[in-house]
Amino acid sequence: MGELFILAVKAFLYFGVPWIVITFVIKISKEFEHIHRTWHHLQFDHQFNTDEIYSAVKDLIESKYQLPAVRFEESTYYGDSFFSENRRYLKVLHRHSMVLLFAGQYGTGYFVSWRAGDTVNFLQKFVASIPFIGEKLEKLIYTKSYYQLDSEDMFTDAVRQCIMEVIDSMTKDKGIRPLSEFERRPIQLQTSGN
Repeated sequence: MGELFILAVKAFLYFGVPWIVITFVIKISKEFEHIHRTWHHLQFDHQFNTDEIYSAVKDLIESKYQLPAVRFEESTYYGDSFFSENRRYLKVLHRHSMVLLFAGQYGTGYFVSWRAGDTVNFLQKFVASIPFIGEKLEKLIYTKSYYQLDSEDMFTDAVRQCIMEVIDSMTKDKGIRPLSEFERRPIQLQTSGN
């Protein structure tokens, strides 16, 4: 009986622990570290189809504008707990950047939002946590070049324009006035390169 227990513990250590660590790293790498820009709009007395919005944004990104190295994931986020209400989001990912798009009903209206930022870099968080030298070492290793910053901005702006194009098309089809320049403007949350 004792040998069976030891064999089970060894199996857990060899297979279970690495699986838990890998799952954690993959999950955390798909979340935001820093949100740089955000945008949202609530349109009362009109309903849209979330699947159509997500599909149209994907089509524009892949087919019409052919943005390079972009991948998509749909994720469900819960409110306060696993048992609370949940919402479905479309993640648009490019290297270490992500735009998280939400479209859904709110009361008698329809709400659309997006957030753009950096995904969590597990190794960077580890380096930053090293006592005494972590923060300096992180800045030395992970400070972004102008090329990286421009690439992130190109990606974010391209996805933002695709989202606006989809909203324009759907509101026009329903006879709703187009969004004003002020309503289209994203909120800039951070301007530093790291």
